[in-house]
Amino acid sequence: MFITKYNLLDPPSAPDTVSVQSTTYNSATIQWTEPSDNGGSHITGYNITISPSTSTCSSCNVSSDTLMYNITELNHTINYTVSVAAINCAGTGDSVFLPIDIIPRGKFVR
Repeated sequence: MFITKYNLLDPPSAPDTVSVQSTTYNSATIQWTEPSDNGGSHITGYNITISPSTSTCSSCNVSSDTLMYNITELNHTINYTVSVAAINCAGTGDSVFLPIDIIPRGKFVR
């Protein structure tokens, strides 16, 4: 008789905190913290999804050591939603959704 031990891995939990650090007339910088549960495996990256999409990113992956992302080419007349999810070898975890309201600053035309 053979007994085999399996270590089952799960996708990570959602990042604990996602926030907007700053905005300009056409960009926003978001920041997040690592998830409290990595699913039993190291975090290999993060997926950032922007809706509606921009010409620079609709769904972008960044490395595991990146906990901040600058979203560019935003339009201050559009309300955006950004989601951030952690990734490990078992898959992509749950997302945290964050609404972003861009307030026009820096460029004013008379």
